[in-house]
Amino acid sequence: MNKEEIGIGILDVYTQEDLNNCYNSIPKDLKVFVVSDTKNNIPESVENYRVYGNGVPFASLRNWLISQFRIAGLKHFFLINSNQIIKNENVFENIIKKASIFGTWAMMGPSESIVTIDDEEKNESLSISNKLNADFIYLFNGIVSNVGYFDERFFNTKDLDVVDYILRMREKKVYPPNNYHPIIEKDIDASSSTIQKINYKDMLNADQSVHMSYAYFMFKYQYIPLQNEPAPVPREELLKSLEEIQKNYSKNEQ
Repeated sequence: MNKEEIGIGILDVYTQEDLNNCYNSIPKDLKVFVVSDTKNNIPESVENYRVYGNGVPFASLRNWLISQFRIAGLKHFFLINSNQIIKNENVFENIIKKASIFGTWAMMGPSESIVTIDDEEKNESLSISNKLNADFIYLFNGIVSNVGYFDERFFNTKDLDVVDYILRMREKKVYPPNNYHPIIEKDIDASSSTIQKINYKDMLNADQSVHMSYAYFMFKYQYIPLQNEPAPVPREELLKSLEEIQKNYSKNEQ
């Protein structure tokens, strides 16, 4: 594994303490970028970009990081919110190894596992969840080349742009079907801090920008996540899809 091909992008959207803990938990031999939409101080030793504005989308923060990864010629993209704490310095390489074995070149953060599949030859397992944790996202540069960037028309919402991205990956048959996500099982903790992102609104404190985002999602996909989303596929269809993904996209990188 060539560590020079790995990019770590931190979305500084939580507290100063969270940013410090997140940054300090990342191995110092990896290339780290920070994009900030808070008043926090950013470590001088990293590439960084500060965004101030009236409701800068999470998608814009993610897209800036992806742009820097691509400019730097990196292959493996990790987009992590600043509430994440890395407990195992090998976690990034382990994720890439797992992705190469199972062909899952897009993976989400730790969540409750409901299905586990095994590759006995490689002595590896992959966990699948029906809960989305977008605080930690892994993407291979080939996925981005084919699917593009996150949609910045989703304002002030934390995950709608990620759900949209997942649906676009599903259309290209590179991601499991409704409503499942390949996940990272362990080696990452998360703080319980409140988001400090400037002008961020959740559904309990929604404004017009949030409502417009959900209206756009409804117009595009004819449903609202966690309300009337399509029913999950049967387990048999999920396993068949994962087998097809592994057959088509595993690379056996070590």
